[in-house]
Amino acid sequence: MAISRRSNLYSHIKTTDQLIQHKELFEKALRIVGDVQAGHAYTVTTDERNDDLIQILIDLEVVVYDWEEMKKQTHREIGNRLIEFYIEADRILLLKKRILGVDGIVNLDALELIAKEIGSRFSLNKIIQIFTRLGVPESMFTHTTKWVVVFYVLSYYSTSKKPEEISMFLKILEKVLHPLVFVGDEEKASEVMTKYEKYLKYDDVKIVGDSIFAKVPSTEKKEQKWVGSDGIVFSLEDNLLSKIAICVNRESEMVDIDKLTDEQAIYFCRIVLSQLVELLSTVCGNYILICDYDLNTQYIQLKMYLDEILERQFLQEIKENLPEWMPDTILGSLDDMDMWWGEFGVKNSLLTAYGLLEKLWMKFGRKEFSLDPQLVIFLDKTRDITRRCDKLRKERLHQFEKDADADRERFNQFTKPKQEVVKHEHAHTHEFKNSAQEKPIDLNLNEVKKSSPEQAKTELVVDKQKGIYLKNDPSKLYQAKNRRLDIINLLKDATSITAVRLARQVGYKGTVDNDLSKSIYAAIQSNKKGNIGINTHVKNILGTDIDLIKNGRGGYYLNTEQFDITWIGFST
Repeated sequence: MAISRRSNLYSHIKTTDQLIQHKELFEKALRIVGDVQAGHAYTVTTDERNDDLIQILIDLEVVVYDWEEMKKQTHREIGNRLIEFYIEADRILLLKKRILGVDGIVNLDALELIAKEIGSRFSLNKIIQIFTRLGVPESMFTHTTKWVVVFYVLSYYSTSKKPEEISMFLKILEKVLHPLVFVGDEEKASEVMTKYEKYLKYDDVKIVGDSIFAKVPSTEKKEQKWVGSDGIVFSLEDNLLSKIAICVNRESEMVDIDKLTDEQAIYFCRIVLSQLVELLSTVCGNYILICDYDLNTQYIQLKMYLDEILERQFLQEIKENLPEWMPDTILGSLDDMDMWWGEFGVKNSLLTAYGLLEKLWMKFGRKEFSLDPQLVIFLDKTRDITRRCDKLRKERLHQFEKDADADRERFNQFTKPKQEVVKHEHAHTHEFKNSAQEKPIDLNLNEVKKSSPEQAKTELVVDKQKGIYLKNDPSKLYQAKNRRLDIINLLKDATSITAVRLARQVGYKGTVDNDLSKSIYAAIQSNKKGNIGINTHVKNILGTDIDLIKNGRGGYYLNTEQFDITWIGFST
């Protein structure tokens, strides 16, 4: 009669990894096999009561046994027979290495030191609680010496070839090093972190801030992969171990600045600052300003990164050389920004800071780091938007100058003084009969011009609330921005030279966010460039060919020779 066997108690174990994760069961298998030598094969005997375990080892191709052999044991009772199986030592030794810390990503001595450190800080129950909450199977724990329990778990995960299991090893280290497990004692946490860095300095494991990364074992030498506690695998360029991908928060796709090392912070700061300079150059480099919401979003994010990085103490010299004020948005104060950028030295300040940062980067070894794909997309977007806006700005500037030249030509033709003409009588020697001319004519057109009535000025009303309009035709209204009306107000009783001196005196660096300073910045801005815009708009809207602002010696002035201006709502 054929032997009928009951179902296996361990039928849920399908892989050798699952077998090792059942610590008690795997250690029992090792005790049954006993001490074996590599390269040898053995016949091993065990009691029939271990048949479930032996069947699992058979299914996993660790041992070989034919259950028909049991029929030959007629002298023994069923249940008290012996199982005599065959095993090649190399098969079991390969599994045994997983719990001995051999050939893993961490040196055996370092692994023992870490296990003992963890065992010295926590009770066994606390260790089991911490590890199982992270996802370690509870079957990996037995009630024995604490550091031995920890070593078994760390050894299993650190000797794996699978990124997801190496990731669990890193997750455990990050957890036991977190300041919260030190009851918020950051000094103590930092002390232990330093200790771990020394333990791991000889291995392919790198601590970056409060994150830990490890190289994934691979037979491919050309392609090295690294993994973090989040399980994300990434590549490094040039096989440089110093290159760790700049960490990006997966939920928001933003760089987690706190997790950057000082070297990474310097490298990333160079990227951010260079993009800010390029972006602001585009926005502030000309009086034709681009109001682009995408560009504004990029600016806000870059500024946020810069502010956060510069909180680090060793970067204070860089911070001190930056402008004392930078706008929170490039949309809210566009009218003032080109003067802020150029006349008041903001561009020079940023470039000086970048030079110091470059020097510091060289001092730290000029280390470069691979960038997360999401970060690359963000940086590329900034460059693309900046280039698009710069192209648009240049096109508008070209058209603006073309229109201004056309306006200037029409104005010159209108105001060009006519050449003086003097007509004298010609003495005729001929005699004409029936001529109506009875006396000589001596006509001087200059005298006619002088005797004609004086040309009337164009009556203009400048109302601070409404805008600029013709006194006899209020329907033609030029609703200028308040900043341009402020310019007119400023120039009403002072020359442009005086205005510029006043602006530089009260609007010096440090008071740039003062309302008065902003108005004066705007005044200087229009003094230099905005007059062309004012003249064009006034002429187009009011239907006149006369410039409201004239370019005189030393600066720009209101054209009071041809305009009779009435002021409404301005201080005197």
